[in-house]
Amino acid sequence: MHRLGILLKIGSFATVLALAVHLLLLSFSGNRNTEFKWPSKTDFSRMRRHVRQMHYVYSDASSQSQKMQDALQQLSRKSRFVTIKTEKYENIANLSQNSSLCFVGTPSNHAGISEFLLNSNLNLSIENNAINFNGMRYDDDNLILLCSQPNPAFPNRYFRLITAPSENVLLETLLEKGNFPRLIGDFSIYSGEQLLVYGFFEQPSEEKPWILSKFSEISSASRIDIKNKSEIFTVEYHGREPANSLINKFVQSREKMVRAMLKRLEIDSGSQNNLFPIQLDIYETTEQKFLATQKTGFADWDSDRNSVALVLNERFPKHNFSAIAQCILEKSWGLIENNQARQAAGMLFSDSWGGKGYSYWAGLFFHGGLFVSLEETLYKHSQSSEFIRFVELATWLEFLWQKYDIETIREFLAKIPSTYNKNSLNLFPEQLKQAWLTWCNLHFQIEKPDQIGPTTNFLTGFCYAHEGYQVYNGYLGTNSNAAIRKLATLNVNAISLTPFAYFGRQRYLQQSQGLRQENDESLIIASQYARNAGMKIMLKPHIWVSWESWPGAIDFQTEKEVNRFFDAYEAIIIHYAILAQMQKYESLCIGVELVKMTTKYEKKWRRIIENVRKVYAGQLIYAANWGKEFENIAFWDALDAIGLNFYYPLSPGATFDDDDVLKHLTATMQTVKRIKNKFNRPVYLTEIGFASRPKSWQDPHKDGHKQDVDLGAQASCYKTVFPFLLNSKIFTGIFIWKWPSSLDVGGTMHSGFTPNGKPSEDIIKEIYGQYMQ
Repeated sequence: MHRLGILLKIGSFATVLALAVHLLLLSFSGNRNTEFKWPSKTDFSRMRRHVRQMHYVYSDASSQSQKMQDALQQLSRKSRFVTIKTEKYENIANLSQNSSLCFVGTPSNHAGISEFLLNSNLNLSIENNAINFNGMRYDDDNLILLCSQPNPAFPNRYFRLITAPSENVLLETLLEKGNFPRLIGDFSIYSGEQLLVYGFFEQPSEEKPWILSKFSEISSASRIDIKNKSEIFTVEYHGREPANSLINKFVQSREKMVRAMLKRLEIDSGSQNNLFPIQLDIYETTEQKFLATQKTGFADWDSDRNSVALVLNERFPKHNFSAIAQCILEKSWGLIENNQARQAAGMLFSDSWGGKGYSYWAGLFFHGGLFVSLEETLYKHSQSSEFIRFVELATWLEFLWQKYDIETIREFLAKIPSTYNKNSLNLFPEQLKQAWLTWCNLHFQIEKPDQIGPTTNFLTGFCYAHEGYQVYNGYLGTNSNAAIRKLATLNVNAISLTPFAYFGRQRYLQQSQGLRQENDESLIIASQYARNAGMKIMLKPHIWVSWESWPGAIDFQTEKEVNRFFDAYEAIIIHYAILAQMQKYESLCIGVELVKMTTKYEKKWRRIIENVRKVYAGQLIYAANWGKEFENIAFWDALDAIGLNFYYPLSPGATFDDDDVLKHLTATMQTVKRIKNKFNRPVYLTEIGFASRPKSWQDPHKDGHKQDVDLGAQASCYKTVFPFLLNSKIFTGIFIWKWPSSLDVGGTMHSGFTPNGKPSEDIIKEIYGQYMQ
């Protein structure tokens, strides 16, 4: 790993860093705030999520305080989910007592940062051009340190620190990049844009200081010796010991594709000198690729870095070729400013896009009536699926190529601005559009989605939750693999994956696309981890409303509002249906607990189901809320299965009573049987669970946030309810709410739903095991 000007005076980098962070954390217990009670990591994270406001605190003592204020105010305008405000440290007493704080600056000009470090009793000094850190000296003044942990001087607040040897580094980063580097884990150290190390803290026991749990250094790149020496690629591998045979096979196959592409583009050998070699940065995992590039795609062409970064391992032996194709196109023709157009152009040369090549999907979408207007294919914030828009635009490019020549495509791509909207130049003449439609009808075959085999076994499942909202602890990270492996030991044979959509600014309904959200790549990675553990997959999109509300509250007063909602919602479900078909997920849940939108708008749901079946040939299900929604949905017959989120009250008693619980369950089963028999469909419990809080049997749908922990209440519910449900022979599968993507969530101090690290874990393992036998 490149460490410019860094001298390690004692021991290894890892050893000294671990010791330094350990001393930093332990020393807080001896500072002037002796009454400080350290919050749990879960409570600390909730401080930030529930306040939804962050104050970036700079110091007026700096000679560049005005520049820092201006730069931070620019940053505040970019935040969508958290309200960001700026404040001088000298005025911090005026802030509310629960506002989240982020100190920005250097110890020499920010008293708050100086005090934070001084109270640590750590041998740490920051000079103009260096950091002396417990026997370790950093001479690289491009370093930036980010840290998130409680600050005893400001109890009951979320706190973050951003500091550097020089304030100029912070200002230049803000002014040039528009943002600070991402905090990965609980602390991160960067040299410029290069992440050097990141790590995590843990709390050994309640109210005790956090201590270092683990950290990771970013591995250095290894140059790979390509068999028979490639003239086209230069390869660097980032990860553990590289699988040379896999890499050589991959590179050789891509060389053939490049030569075929050059022939199609009519690029002669004399014009190829400026194209090669192409830099391939190959990463062992998607998590490693993200940490290096801040992109979660499996393969990306980056013109600024002049490289194609991709993930290659045994799970990804057959990448589509489009990223390398984009590289060749831009090196040959110049920059393609519009991202949608660049993606579509690359697809023309990839026979494996979406698993079957773009032509297959073009036939499916075109003859299914799913194409949008050609203008919309170029919109950055279109509501329709990227899958459909990119494929459709690729058909237009191929049409131009066949009708005219390759030069026509180059000229067309050069005309498209980076941001295309309704006021942009008309690039699609009406007469030419009609010719394109005729060409599509003749050129693309009528396709049907390949049938996905039915699920025959009883599903002993879990709802798998993207808990962390950072790559390392979400679906995509290696922590997710560990969480799935543990889940498999509980005799679990299925999971549901839950991407969220929400009401947004740029789109009416915004699906999860952010780097740290449940984006498409993270869903694919999580499903691959589950496949490796022998599990079936249900894709189950939700709508996120707010912390204080739920999907059942969504309702509209006018027909216009209703139509707008369903048009946007259908577009999102179609997108996930395409993804589910590409990945061969056994089930797709088309909605969750939309209580006021299902019983009143039956025809609109039947339209959604009809259009989904044009692109997805697996099991379709809807997850109804317990009670009236489950009993009154009229379109169950159009689906393959009935889904029930089973949160019926089990007993009003102040203490858990087996007989009373079983009496209420018996009455509830009569209702479930009636709906099952009426529609002749299998019934799945798409959600069922109990928080580890007092009296969770009274109102099982409620979380345990800010409540006392009662592990026994949760255990009693599972021990009594699950054998009854499994032995009723009414259900075809059960999905417990919920299991976290990071095993840090849960444990005996946790009052929420997950049974991870609680006595209920063993109860579920035993009951699921008995049923599978």
